[in-house]
Amino acid sequence: MRTVMVVFWVFIISLIDIKTLRIPDMILLCFFLSLLFLDRSRDVSFFCGRLASVAVCFGVFYSLYYFTGGMGYGDVKYAAVLGYALGLDKSLWAFTVASLGGIAVYLAGIKFSRWNASVKIPFAPFLGIGSLAALQINFNLLDSL
Repeated sequence: MRTVMVVFWVFIISLIDIKTLRIPDMILLCFFLSLLFLDRSRDVSFFCGRLASVAVCFGVFYSLYYFTGGMGYGDVKYAAVLGYALGLDKSLWAFTVASLGGIAVYLAGIKFSRWNASVKIPFAPFLGIGSLAALQINFNLLDSL
C-alpha cells in the first residue's frame, strides 16, 4: 500500500511542478499526512528512524538551496517528505538517481536545445523517478559502508 501511495503522490507532484515550477504546500501536507495515517500503528523506533531521515534530507537539500540557489524551497520540503516516505537508505538512492537524471537532462538541454545557465528545470519529476527507482532497490547502502 505504501508503494501505491508514494507512486500516486509522486505522479501528482511531478505534474504540478512540470506545469507550474512550484510544489504546493497543501499537496506536500496531504502526502505527509497520508503517510502518517498509513504508519499509525508503527512503534516509536520506526518514527525515530524516519524523523532522522527527514532531518538529514531536509538538511542536505536546505544546504543546496541556501548555498547554491539552484533549487526552490518546495524541492527542500518535498525531499523531507520523501525522506519520511522512503527512509534514509532509500532516500540516498533516490537523491543520487534524481541528481544524475537532472544533470543529464540539463547538459543535454545546453548541448542540443541551446539552453543557457539560467534555465529553470522542475526537479520534482527527477526526485519522483529517483524515489520509484529506490523503492525497487534492495541493496542496503548504509550497511555496506
